[in-house]
Amino acid sequence: MEMICGTVYFMTAPAPLVSDLGPRVIAILDALARSIGVTDPTGNVAIPGITHDDIASMCKATRPTVSRVLERLEQRGIIVIGRRNIVVTKPLALRHKRWS
Repeated sequence: MEMICGTVYFMTAPAPLVSDLGPRVIAILDALARSIGVTDPTGNVAIPGITHDDIASMCKATRPTVSRVLERLEQRGIIVIGRRNIVVTKPLALRHKRWS
């Protein structure tokens, strides 16, 4: 019952401010990389089957806004965006760097 109540609260809670979006996207990428990510011999972590829409739903944000955050991370060399997958090239950067 507690799990159901927590899920209902999460689904009905108001969306956080847009200024919090970068850290929210990064936290979700980190959680996905740790839970379903596949690590290759070079240390890159592929998150298979994930789309911008999926991340937007998890963040309670729009897909275009999430796409802008992901593009910034790609420009910084932290991720590589593919078709229905994201490869985290610097997994530790998701956990140890301050983002604004």
